[in-house]
Amino acid sequence: ARIRACRGRCRDRADRPGPLAHRRQREEAVAAAAREGTSGQAVTPFVLAYLHEHSDGETRRVNRDLIVANAGLAGAIASAYATL
Repeated sequence: ARIRACRGRCRDRADRPGPLAHRRQREEAVAAAAREGTSGQAVTPFVLAYLHEHSDGETRRVNRDLIVANAGLAGAIASAYATL
């Protein structure tokens, strides 16, 4: 079912950085926030901006793919619900 739902839009997991790369990038972002004196509620926006800047746009692509996949899932659920 997942393969059909992707319709060629889903990326192969082999194309994505692994969890260790994500952890390392996240730790670097949090350390950079601390170095710059960012704290409290400002940390999350700082980390997100840092990750976007240092991932060559990968975070934006991943988020876009997630939005598209969620929209497709919502459509499939709505269609199934309409047939009840």
